[in-house]
Amino acid sequence: MIGKLDLYRIFNVVSQNKSFSKAAQELYMTQSAVSQAIMKLEDELEIQLFYRTSKGVVLTNEGKLLNEHINSAIGMINVAEEKILEFKTLRTGQLRIGVGDTISRYFLLPYLEEFHTKYPGIKLNILNGTTTEICEFIKNGKADVGICNLPIYDDHLQVIPCKEIQDIFVCGEKFKRLTNKAVSLEFLMKMPLIFLEKKSNSRMFVE
Repeated sequence: MIGKLDLYRIFNVVSQNKSFSKAAQELYMTQSAVSQAIMKLEDELEIQLFYRTSKGVVLTNEGKLLNEHINSAIGMINVAEEKILEFKTLRTGQLRIGVGDTISRYFLLPYLEEFHTKYPGIKLNILNGTTTEICEFIKNGKADVGICNLPIYDDHLQVIPCKEIQDIFVCGEKFKRLTNKAVSLEFLMKMPLIFLEKKSNSRMFVE
């Protein structure tokens, strides 16, 4: 079934070619189908769009008026379709990524550089935050994707583990004697420790 937009497209091609047969060739349709489409559009608008002549067709005054607006409208539709194609093929667009400072600096940066090289038309927007904040960024539409530490307990988000990272404790020269020795968590918790902010997953995991 031919929709209203299709009828206008057919009308536009006929007006450009000034011929049903040439329009049919361009549209890969039969001449009869093109003629019926124009007749249907004329019936719906209750006006005559073309004068039929021995050499082809000529726009009526009403047809000329319609064609002026159709040309503009179809031009805008074609531009929109091209923009959508660019978006689908990653030629243009924006990717908003929520990520913590540590992951961004020591894990994500090489991947961002590789992505930008492959898709230079995509603008990357980095939003820094804790795991909790990143989850909120995604839920309220500020970020498209988040890269953060697990665990995440939120049924509204899809979680895909992408890399396993081993956390370690780093100490000064004073504790060199403990190198390659097992140290209990109880012992560590008695030491003054430096962590990220309280809302960070790595800190909450230890605490």
